[in-house]
Amino acid sequence: MFLPKWICNYVIFVLKLLIFIDLVSVRGDLKDQNDVVEDELDLFVSEYFQTRPSFVHRRQRDANSCQSVIYKNVTNYQSKYQAYSDSSIVLPLVEAHHMVKEFGQYSWNKQQVHIHHQQVNNPLTTWSVLEPGQHGTCRNDSGDQYTVVDSSAQKRCIAAANAGFFNTKTGQCLGNIVSDGYLVQDSGGIQNVHFGLTKNGYIFTGYVSELDLLVQEFTQLVGGVLWLVRDGVNYLEESLKLECSETEETGTLQRFASVTSARTAVGHDREGKIHMIQIDGKTDLYGINLYDFAELLINLGLYNAINLDGGGSATTVINGTLVNFPSDLCVNSSYNCERKVSTIICAHPPACAVKDCSGHGSCDIGVCRCQGHWSGPGCETLTCPNSCSSHGQCTEDGCQCDPGWLGINCSLTCQDGWYGDKCSLPCLCENGASCSPITGDCLCLPGYTGKYCQEACPLGYYGQDCIHLCSCEHRCYCDHVTGSCNTTSSGNQHYSKAVYCLAQQRIQSLGLVPDKQYQYSLCVTSVLCLAVIASVSLLLNALLTYFLVRLRQNYKAVTQKTERGDNRAQQRSVRNKRKGRGGVEDVQLKDMTKTNAARPEEEEELVTSDEEQNLFLAPNKKKKFSIRDF
Repeated sequence: MFLPKWICNYVIFVLKLLIFIDLVSVRGDLKDQNDVVEDELDLFVSEYFQTRPSFVHRRQRDANSCQSVIYKNVTNYQSKYQAYSDSSIVLPLVEAHHMVKEFGQYSWNKQQVHIHHQQVNNPLTTWSVLEPGQHGTCRNDSGDQYTVVDSSAQKRCIAAANAGFFNTKTGQCLGNIVSDGYLVQDSGGIQNVHFGLTKNGYIFTGYVSELDLLVQEFTQLVGGVLWLVRDGVNYLEESLKLECSETEETGTLQRFASVTSARTAVGHDREGKIHMIQIDGKTDLYGINLYDFAELLINLGLYNAINLDGGGSATTVINGTLVNFPSDLCVNSSYNCERKVSTIICAHPPACAVKDCSGHGSCDIGVCRCQGHWSGPGCETLTCPNSCSSHGQCTEDGCQCDPGWLGINCSLTCQDGWYGDKCSLPCLCENGASCSPITGDCLCLPGYTGKYCQEACPLGYYGQDCIHLCSCEHRCYCDHVTGSCNTTSSGNQHYSKAVYCLAQQRIQSLGLVPDKQYQYSLCVTSVLCLAVIASVSLLLNALLTYFLVRLRQNYKAVTQKTERGDNRAQQRSVRNKRKGRGGVEDVQLKDMTKTNAARPEEEEELVTSDEEQNLFLAPNKKKKFSIRDF
C-alpha cells in the first residue's frame, strides 16, 4: 500500500526541519560561554548603522523618492500625537499582560508565540529612556553595557525592556538618544525611525533630522529600525522602501523583516498611552517576523509603533525581575540568561517635585510623603501645631517647648508646684506661695518675704512684698498680711520683738539716755591694758639695745688683743733666730724684754688666737666669765 505523495513530502520536510534544529542547537552549545552570541539580527544591525562617507549616505531630504504614494510622496516622515495627560495620576501606573498566540499561515508551520505586553497609563511622567547602568555611559562612548535588570534600578522601574541598538563588538550606543531632557547622543543624521516624548506633551514617531533633534525639544528619544504601525495601519512595506539604503540593495533589510526571531517594539494607542511589547524567540527557530508583528500590534490597539532591538537582546523585566525567556546562554550552558545591552525603556513611578523630598520623606507616586512635622511639596518646611504657640521650637519630632510649657503645641503651663523644662522640677516655696513655671522663683503671698517666702514681713511692714508701713500707733506692729492693728492671731513669736520696739519708741519719746556705764568701763580697761603692754615693750627694746652695744665693744677689744698677741709671737720668732749673737742684737733684745716686762698687766690680759676661738666658738668649755668682763 502506497502513501500519497504529499504525505511523503510532508514527512521528509519535518525530518529535515528536525535535523536543522538539532544542528543549530549543537552549534550553540559549541559557542564560547563568555562570548555574546550573535544571531543574524545582530549582524544586520552592524551593517545598518555603519557610518559611511557623506557622498554615499543619503540625507533625509532625499529619502522621499523611496516613499510610497500612499503618503503622496512628500517628506512627511513624522507623527506627533498628544500624549495622555490628567491632573491626577491614573492607577495602576502600568498594566502588564502575558499571552500566548499561534502564528503561521499553514497548519504545519503554526507555532505558539509568547507575548509580553505593558501599557503605561501616565506616559509624560512615568516613561523614560535610560542609558545603560547610569547617566552618561552612552555620552562618553565608554561601551559599558548592563543587563536590563541592573539598568532598571536607576528609577526603580515597574516595567522595563531593552531599547536602542548597539554595536555588539564595542558596546557603542547607536542612534539618537535623549534621556530626561539631555541629548545623550547625536547619530549625525543617520536615517532610521525614532520614538519619544516632547516637552510640550506630544508622542513623537518618525524620522529625525539633525535640525529636528535641536528644535523639537525632546524629553525622551530612542532610535529603532523600521516603522511598523503608522496611524493605525501596517506601515512595514512603506518603511522598507523609505529606508532604502545600501543595506536594502543587498537584501539584508528584507531578510531582517521576514526572519522569525525575538522582537521588541514600542508605540502608543489612540488615547496617547505608551505600550511596550516583547516576543520571546530565537532567530530562525521560533518567535515572530515583523510582518506578523505589525499585525499583532494593530490588534493590540497600537496607533503608531516602531521596532527596537530584538533577537538575543530581547528582555522583559517587571519590578526588577526577569520575566521572559532570553535566548543567550548563561555561563552554565544549561540555562539561558539576559544579555547585557545598551539603552532601555522604563515605566517608573512619577518623580516628585523635589528630588529625594529634601531628605525628609519618601516619594510615592509623584507625591512626597513627609516624615514627622515636615511639610510642603518637597518636605522642605517644618510645620508644628499653632506654631508651638510662640512658646517653643518646631523640630522634626514636634514642638520642643520652652521651660514652663507643655502640650503638643506648648499652650499649657506647668501645674502648681512644678516648673522648668517639661515641668519636671518641684517648687521649694513655703507659706502657700507659688513659683514661676519658667524660673522657679517664688511668688510670695502678701505678708511674706525671703527667697522661699519663709519669713513674715519685718515689724512695722505688711502686705505684698512687705513694702507697706503699718499705720498703727507708734507704727511698730500690725498684722503682716493685712496691716490690721487689732490682731491677736499672729501668735507669740512677734510679741518679744514688738515689746522691744515699743520700749525703744518710749525711750525716744521721753528723751531718756541709755545707760552706757558698762561700755565706758570696758573701754577704759582696754586702754590701760594697751598702755602696760606698750611700756613693757619699750623697756625690753632698751635692754636689748644696751646688750647689743656692749657686745660690739667687747668684740672690738678682743680683736685688738688678738692683734697684739700676733705681734708678740713675731718678736719671739725673731729673737730665736738671733739667739747666740752678741753686740747690738743682744742689747736690742734686752731692751725689748724690759719693755715687755714693764707691762705685766697687759701680759695677763693678753688672749691668744686660740683663746679667742674658745671664747666665741666653744662656750661649753671651762672658761668662765661674767657680765662684768663686758
